[in-house]
Amino acid sequence: MPLDIKTTKELKDQFIANFQAALNQNIPAIFIAFVNVVSGITATIFTSLLKYAAERTVQNFALTASLWTLRNVFGVEYDVAFRDAEAAILSVRFTGTNGTVIQVGTEVRGDSNGVTYATTAIGTIGVSEELDLEVTADEVGIEGNLPDDATLSLVETIPGADNVVTVLSTVSLGTEDEGVEVYRQRILNAIRNPGGGGNTADYKAWAEEVSGVKEAFPYSGRADSNGEYDEVNSKPGDRLVFVEADDNLKEADGSTPASLLLEVRESLNYDPATGISRPALGDIDATLWVETVQFADFYTQITNLDVTAEQEIQIKADIEAAQEAYYLTVRMFVSGLTPVFERKDQITKLTVAENVQGVLSAAGASAQEVEFGQTLGGPFLPGFKLNPGQLSRLADTDGVTYV
Repeated sequence: MPLDIKTTKELKDQFIANFQAALNQNIPAIFIAFVNVVSGITATIFTSLLKYAAERTVQNFALTASLWTLRNVFGVEYDVAFRDAEAAILSVRFTGTNGTVIQVGTEVRGDSNGVTYATTAIGTIGVSEELDLEVTADEVGIEGNLPDDATLSLVETIPGADNVVTVLSTVSLGTEDEGVEVYRQRILNAIRNPGGGGNTADYKAWAEEVSGVKEAFPYSGRADSNGEYDEVNSKPGDRLVFVEADDNLKEADGSTPASLLLEVRESLNYDPATGISRPALGDIDATLWVETVQFADFYTQITNLDVTAEQEIQIKADIEAAQEAYYLTVRMFVSGLTPVFERKDQITKLTVAENVQGVLSAAGASAQEVEFGQTLGGPFLPGFKLNPGQLSRLADTDGVTYV
C-alpha cells in the first residue's frame, strides 16, 4: 500500500474543518483570519514532518534505500562493501642497456589514452636488456585500461633506457564506481541467501566482491574445453562459476576479460583482506572452473505491422529498444540460490509478443504475429531455456525484422 502524503493545502483545509467540528459551527467571521493563519502554519509543519516520515520509511528497506543508507547501514550490517572505482595495474616491459636502474615512481604515459602510470617497485635491466615491472595508473576508472602489446612512453628520459615501454598483460582492470542497483542487488542477495560452509551463496558473494563483476552464477560441476557446463564429466567437489563483467569492461562479443576472471579466481580461493583460504579442505584450485558467460543472439520477426506512416520510424525504434532491454533481463536460474519469484531463465513466444505489444498498445498500433528464433528469418521457437553459463541478447544486425 503506497504511503499517502497530503499536500499543504489539503492539510490546511483539514485543520480548518477540525476547528469547525470542534466548535460545532462554521468559523465566526471575526476568527476566520486567525484560523486560516494557524491552519496554514500547522499544515506547513505537518507537511515537512510527513515528508521526513516518508523518507525514513523508504530508507528502512534495502529495496528502496538510497546509496548512503545502503553503504552505511545495510552494507555494514550484512558485510557487503561498496566497490569503489579502482586504478588499472599493468605488467609492462622496459628495454635498454644492461645495468640501467628503473626507480620506484618512474612515470610512463600511454600513447593511445594519455594516462600516466608509475612503477611500484625498483628494478634493473638485465643482460637480456629487458625488465618487467608493474605500473599503476594515476587515475581510477576504465580510462587506464590498455590491451596487451600497447605502447607507453617515458615521461622523463632515463639514460640507458629505451623511451618505448610495452604492455605485457593486465594485472588488475581499472573500474568505475559500482552501480547503485548492482550494489542493491548484492545486498538483497546477502539478505535472502545467507552464506556458510562454501555454499552457492558464498561463491556468488566472493565472486561479486571483485570490482568489475556485474553478476556471478555458481554451479556444482565443471566446464568443458569450450567453457561450457559439462554435466557428464562433473564430479562431487567440482565448482564452476560463470562471470559477467560490467558493461564497460566486456569484450566486443560480450565475454569477460581474462584478467578479470583471474581476479575472480583469486577471490574465490583466498580472502582478499586476510589471505586465508576460503574453500573447505582439499585441492582448492584444481576442482574450480571460472568461465565467462556466453551470449546467445536472438531475432524477433513481426508480421503485418499496422501503423501510420508518421509513427512508423519511431515505433520501430521503440520496439527495438524494448526488445534489447527484454532479452537482457533473461537471466540464468541457479537452483537453491535464485529466488523462485525472480526466475527469468525462459524466453517464450508469449513473453516476446507481450513486450512488443506493450509498445504497440501505447501508440495505438497492432501486428498480426510476433515470433523469435536464433536464426534470421527462422526457424522460429515456441520457447527457449537458458543453459548454465548462457545469457541472451538481441542480435546486433537485423535483430527485429518485419514481414
